[in-house]
Amino acid sequence: MNVNNLMPNANVLHDSAYMILPEHHITLSEHHNNLIKRIRPENDKHALDSLIRTLAVAMFTERETVVTVWSDYEDQMFRGKITKLDKVHKTIRIENEEEYAWVPIEDVTNMEIVIDAL
Repeated sequence: MNVNNLMPNANVLHDSAYMILPEHHITLSEHHNNLIKRIRPENDKHALDSLIRTLAVAMFTERETVVTVWSDYEDQMFRGKITKLDKVHKTIRIENEEEYAWVPIEDVTNMEIVIDAL
């Protein structure tokens, strides 16, 4: 009976199909190091007041807004109108022509109202 690497008790460590070049190993290690989770930034009172003020103006004027949202690996940017505010779940709904997203308010790091050029 021929033994292959897919069978139980096969020695896959010494099979040439699982070899990796040193250059690929270095690149893979750098990629994994870049994927380390970031630490959530702390919002001070002034920044939080500024975000709340911008949120209120964006909802009242129904202007398009660019919202920067913190995530574990990189910031995400959403562009659209803020249509709803859910006080219970503490989320905002950002909507554009193609899609919408519910974003937790605590994850919002920056908010800018888009001013149309005339």
